[in-house]
Amino acid sequence: MPHFAAMSHKALGSSGRTITMRGHRIYTAYRPCGAAIATARAPFRLVSTATSHAVQAVVIGSGMAGLATAEVLSKHFESCIVLEKDDPVKYMDRTAWEMVTTKSARRGVTQYNHLHAISAGALAAFDRITNGRYTAALAEAGAAFGNAFTDTRFSHPQHGTSVPNPAAEPVQIASCSRHLLETTLRQVVSNNDKVTFKYGVKVKGLACS
Repeated sequence: MPHFAAMSHKALGSSGRTITMRGHRIYTAYRPCGAAIATARAPFRLVSTATSHAVQAVVIGSGMAGLATAEVLSKHFESCIVLEKDDPVKYMDRTAWEMVTTKSARRGVTQYNHLHAISAGALAAFDRITNGRYTAALAEAGAAFGNAFTDTRFSHPQHGTSVPNPAAEPVQIASCSRHLLETTLRQVVSNNDKVTFKYGVKVKGLACS
């Protein structure tokens, strides 16, 4: 799960606050909930100085949970910045088949090229977070949709294989690679003007006060 911290200009000061720790130039802010201390390949400012009352949220990690968190926080803060150690953008235009054949994957995610399924509840949750954009984008990207009770089979070494149940109320699920699940959500969240991504960032720790 991602970590996040709220940061305000009142806490930082109008020009921000630069601290050097163990040779690394870092930017930090303090609030009761805690704040991220991060180092990047290229130093960057965490908070815009557009207004002295602006508040920014920081999300550490941009997997499925981090992307969803950023989208939610953007509705409650002036801006949201997402810190990610990998650079998944270079994989966004590749298909799952291209990633499998070239043996490429995002380093921070296991089974990135493997087949995954996303439940009806998860699809509904992501649609609530993205105002109904995720399922439509996933379908357009090529994910396979079907009824969990008639189009899938579940096998267990002790309990055998599930039997289709056409009489049950249809439950829509989607199946595709983890690459497609995450890349689609990343593209949806990237269209949010209030969310900014910083890739190649290593978080050193959290400072609380």
